[in-house]
Amino acid sequence: MPGLRLIMLLAAVGLAGGCETTVQLEAPDQPIEMALDVEVTYDVVVRPPTPTGALGMDRVPTDPTARERLINRSLDHALVEAAGDRALLFRARQNGAGIRLDASHEITAPSTRPVLTQLRNLPLDPASPEGAATADGKCYFRYVEDLEDLARIHQLEGQSVTALAACPVIAANGRLVGVVSVNWDRGQTVNQDRAHSALSEAASALVPLIGDN
Repeated sequence: MPGLRLIMLLAAVGLAGGCETTVQLEAPDQPIEMALDVEVTYDVVVRPPTPTGALGMDRVPTDPTARERLINRSLDHALVEAAGDRALLFRARQNGAGIRLDASHEITAPSTRPVLTQLRNLPLDPASPEGAATADGKCYFRYVEDLEDLARIHQLEGQSVTALAACPVIAANGRLVGVVSVNWDRGQTVNQDRAHSALSEAASALVPLIGDN
């Protein structure tokens, strides 16, 4: 029988001497294997952007007002297609401490509270699953209750956000210039494939609009 066997031999010693217990250790027939099945996983879905060009444009207008209209149209498309409650565009900027994100545009569904002014100077944390995905040029989806950062959970719950998805906006030179995101605040089950497609299209359309800013 494999494993560690304990053989206990009892011997009577004399008529008045009582008992002596001997413990004999035998080597196992096979090595003892100890496996610690520890796997750290996060409830985050990460995918590469997959735009189809549905929101493509023939030319990029130079007029700032026309650009603003196209940015808002891209966000509105993402909001409707993803069946979300809020769509946001964050501008990325590099400083000595890393990448910071500032929300510049917001489109909301009826009865959804705007939060644009609360989303300034946010750090892009490359150690978080979301930050790592963004830095790697990929989109992500997360339910807020599954986040690892308790402070961020409280912040998002304070904004009534229950789920969020985002795609990076990458300029032609490979630089991260922004992030487009959709939030959900009614606790609904999200169609992640539809949300991913909508955000991919928006991110692709936004590249020429903010890529040179």
